[in-house]
Amino acid sequence: MDDEFDKLMALLSVESEEKEKQLDEIFQKCSEFFEKYKYILSEGSSAEKEAVQAKMSALRDKIKQENEKAHAELGVLPNDVKNLALEEKNFTEEQWQFLQKAQEKLFQEKAELEKKEIEDKAKRELELRSKSKKRSQGRKSGWLKT
Repeated sequence: MDDEFDKLMALLSVESEEKEKQLDEIFQKCSEFFEKYKYILSEGSSAEKEAVQAKMSALRDKIKQENEKAHAELGVLPNDVKNLALEEKNFTEEQWQFLQKAQEKLFQEKAELEKKEIEDKAKRELELRSKSKKRSQGRKSGWLKT
C-alpha cells in the first residue's frame, strides 16, 4: 500500500502539463488506492486502519492543494470549475464517459463505506450492550434475597 500511495503522491506532484498527459494513470492509481483503502477499512487491523486513514487524509490534502493551485493559475473559482465539469460539451465523448464512470464508481464506494460504517457502529453498540448486560447480571447474581 505504501508503494501505491507514494506513486500516487508523486503523480499528483508533477507539473500541470505533465499531469494532463498522465490523467488516465492518475485515475487508475487513485482507483487502485481506493480499492485497497476500502479493503483495509473492512478487513484490516486497527493499526492498518489508522495508517491507511492517515494516508487518505494526506491524499485529500494534496488533492485540495492541487485544486487550489489550479484555480489560482486559471483565475477561476471552485464553483466555476464545478459548473464546467457538469457540462458534457466541455469534454470529448471519451473523456465524458470516463468521468461518468469514475463518478459512478466514487458514489458507489462512498455508499458502501457509509453502509459499512453504519453496520460497524451497530455492531459496536450491540457488543457494548451485551457487555453491559453481562456486567449487570454478574453483580445481581451475588445478591441475597431476603
